[in-house]
Amino acid sequence: MFTIKSQPDRKAGRHIRQSLIKNEALPVLTLMGLLVGVLAGGSLIVFTTLIDIISRYGISFSAENNFSALSPVIRFILPVVGAVCIIVLLKMTPVRERSLGVPHVIEQLIFHHGELSIRGIIAQFWGALLALVFGFSVGREGPAVHIGAGIGSQLGQSLNQSDNFNRVLIGCGVAAAISAAFNTPLAGMVFAIEVVLRKFSMGSFIPVMAASVVAAVLSRLVYGADPAFFIPTIPTPPAISLERSAITLLMACMTGVLAGFMMQLNVWVTRRRGQRIVFPMLVAGLLMGSVGYFIPDVMGLGYRTITSLLEGQFFSSDYLVLLLVVKLTITALVLGLGVPGGIIGPLLFIGATIGALSTVIISGQAGEYSAPQAMVGMVAMMAAVLQAPFAALITVLEMTNNPHIILSAMESIIIACLIVSQCYKFDGLFFMQLKNRGIYPSLREECALSKVKVAGIMNTHFCRCPDLITVPELRQLQLEYQYAIIRQFPDNGRLLVNLEGISVLPFQQTITLSHQTATTRIEMTALGISLQQALTTMKKYGVNGLYIVEKMPVTQEEPVICGVITRQMIYYWYASIDGL
Repeated sequence: MFTIKSQPDRKAGRHIRQSLIKNEALPVLTLMGLLVGVLAGGSLIVFTTLIDIISRYGISFSAENNFSALSPVIRFILPVVGAVCIIVLLKMTPVRERSLGVPHVIEQLIFHHGELSIRGIIAQFWGALLALVFGFSVGREGPAVHIGAGIGSQLGQSLNQSDNFNRVLIGCGVAAAISAAFNTPLAGMVFAIEVVLRKFSMGSFIPVMAASVVAAVLSRLVYGADPAFFIPTIPTPPAISLERSAITLLMACMTGVLAGFMMQLNVWVTRRRGQRIVFPMLVAGLLMGSVGYFIPDVMGLGYRTITSLLEGQFFSSDYLVLLLVVKLTITALVLGLGVPGGIIGPLLFIGATIGALSTVIISGQAGEYSAPQAMVGMVAMMAAVLQAPFAALITVLEMTNNPHIILSAMESIIIACLIVSQCYKFDGLFFMQLKNRGIYPSLREECALSKVKVAGIMNTHFCRCPDLITVPELRQLQLEYQYAIIRQFPDNGRLLVNLEGISVLPFQQTITLSHQTATTRIEMTALGISLQQALTTMKKYGVNGLYIVEKMPVTQEEPVICGVITRQMIYYWYASIDGL
């Protein structure tokens, strides 16, 4: 007689909503993933096409970003003009929307339920486009990740679903962006899980895979097999030899040391910049223009140079050292000064240069090792800076279609990643940038609790009953339920009673539940909040428990209570998990 009877017309809707919150609606998520893949892949195609059109017809150089065709004066002026345009764009953007790129996506996932705004997406789109068109040494993949993740986030918010649902759709957008950018659907999926989501489950794996595949298909239909840069057939590396081992060891050590230096420089510049926009951006424009005046090969994406290195074209060791030092330094500086671009493209350039330079140093010429070592250097640099070894390894396999290069790649990735993580004591660059802003590392507990909904652990074995009940009634309730909710008068609040904690004295006939030590005051909260939000709500009201309603009432009508949750339940759940 004390049980809660759910209203029939709401039962089905609540069941569907709880299924989505608990990440059980895999078919629905997969369909949404396909849609995100189409939208994110299409957005990257539009983004890339606009860059080519503006470059070809607006700046008067070829769509292949051949800045060498421009006069030195034009090469100096372009980044300065671009810096001014970016300043105007950011000044038009609200302050809270100026955080851009992969670190912003990760921050929103951890602390803000994956909510990426439309204004932020627009600012990222046009900011990155301006940076690339005007010759800044940045990549397009970071902005593409933000745009793809934003599309997934907006779709999830429009459906008014749970944080877990939105999280998966954001992962779909990230995977689609990387997949379409490099024609690497498997690497796109792994990047999304390893770098951004940082959590593997079947509920996220299948939808992310679907988005990555459909984005790659779209990219191949438009750009063919080489959407980023032409990758020639990489010859099978010769059998293991002392010379080849020496090249690999030198390249891996150089990659690790230079990756750590680049990360340190970027974080230092970012810290010095603070929240300023105008002066740092103008400095970035002047630095980029000055470098471009003398060395045009370091401007823009640099994919032409990467292709030349992969084709085994010979560069002198002096010029390779010049390219390496200048590209690494200017990329770290302009990104640290706030230019809205990505870092993956420049990392590939730097890695390819390290691979080619190592070959020239050991062999004295480009030779048969040059192209494979350039390819290995690319992924080793990417793995070291992002601390994403699996994504890098999959990338080299998909790009080359040559499994014989895997051994050298694994050796280089292991050494480079260990140097960065153990010698420099660095996390991946994205997380270092968040830490630099006082955002990461967050408490391990906060990261875990922000990813799980109260619906996942709340207790549904409860009943409603009056404050005063008889001992036989108490015995019956203890057999059927764990908790009881009683209404407290006159303030109309509610109390939660742990029925298992009530003991009855001999000859006692009635029990006043509100007087029991197992009773605590509780407040109301909505079904869709996370465990971290639940703890925040408890702290706000000074209570140790909450009752969960399907929807927060807007009138005085009686809410539908779905379950109860206590601080102790959350702590027990957190103690039971192993990792995030």
